[in-house]
Amino acid sequence: MANYTKTVDFSAKDSLASGDTNKRIRGTEINTELVNVQTAVNSKLDASSFTANNLTSGILAIANGGTGTNVTAYCSLAANVTGTLSVANGGTGVTSFGGTNTLLYTTGINAIASLSTSNTAALTTNSSGALVWLAGSTGNRVMRTDGTTISFAQVDLSTDVTNLLAIANGGTGASDAATARTNLDVPQNDGTGASGTWSINISGNANTATTAASANSVAASNITGTLGLGSGGTGQTTAAAAAQALGVNGAGQTWQSLIASRAINTDYQNTTGRPISVSVTVTTVTAGANNPRFWVSTSSPATGGVTVAYFSNGTTGNIDACVGPVIIPNNAYYRVQAAAGTSIVFWAELR
Repeated sequence: MANYTKTVDFSAKDSLASGDTNKRIRGTEINTELVNVQTAVNSKLDASSFTANNLTSGILAIANGGTGTNVTAYCSLAANVTGTLSVANGGTGVTSFGGTNTLLYTTGINAIASLSTSNTAALTTNSSGALVWLAGSTGNRVMRTDGTTISFAQVDLSTDVTNLLAIANGGTGASDAATARTNLDVPQNDGTGASGTWSINISGNANTATTAASANSVAASNITGTLGLGSGGTGQTTAAAAAQALGVNGAGQTWQSLIASRAINTDYQNTTGRPISVSVTVTTVTAGANNPRFWVSTSSPATGGVTVAYFSNGTTGNIDACVGPVIIPNNAYYRVQAAAGTSIVFWAELR
């Protein structure tokens, strides 16, 4: 802002002699002074329109609404302010953003809240519209909804798939077996639908075949792995192991003397998981109708089953009688039933 500076001293003209040309007041001089006044006035502020924003330097006087002093101390927000600045006053209305990796969102017109993040999760809403994290830590899952709840789950082929899988995508393009066979140009299992000439190539193997007709044999060198029991194989790579896997009696088994743990008129059960063989020799004291018998049954007592062997000691007692080997199926019960006084000489089992 500029102050008025006088250019022409009009009072000095009064002392000049009459006839002096400088005593004259010229229009250019008056114009110069008016321009100086205009410049000074236009650069000043009107008191009625003055605001603090117009004060760029100096000190605002008390008469002009100031303090008349140069204030150098400021208000400390940490020491001189309490409470929380609301949204309506330009704040957030909260004192914390919730921590690292949190999501800010509104819970009302003027309310902000935070939601902690979750590892390997998707941000969804529940049935009330509230934000929630949906955990996705289990592999091979897709996001699906039942119309009310969102979840990560495997695709349910019975409810989650519509339309038909085309042949080009590995399907049959059909919803029933008959149409599928037609689409794939495959005759029925009784030959119905087959037409034309079908050639059979008895040479070649699956490694070199280019058509189904030529793929009728597979070289051993082109086979890996073992065929399990459930698929009609043995699941083994040697004859001995295969026999044992198939439960062939004697395969992988040895004869063992069990005389120390066996007794007359006592049930025993085969719990080895496969058939075993039992051979027993006893000494009898009574001949005839009381001859010892070997019983086998699916339940206990074994005497409720079948007599599979009979110890013959003729017509006199005190002689040894042998029976066996007797095959005992898995889980079956067995016993030697004899009169009192009969003793075991040998008891061996192949297991």
